[in-house]
Amino acid sequence: MTTAISIEDVRREVKILKALSGHKHLIKFYDACEDANNVYIIM
Repeated sequence: MTTAISIEDVRREVKILKALSGHKHLIKFYDACEDANNVYIIM
């Protein structure tokens, strides 16, 4: 992640995915993790 805005965008996306997880018409969200350079969203 390069900027604070990018980091907040990804965190917001993960929060939305968590909230929608379990909906029968959407892909299942399992987890998210990050290292020093990347964020990983496991679906």
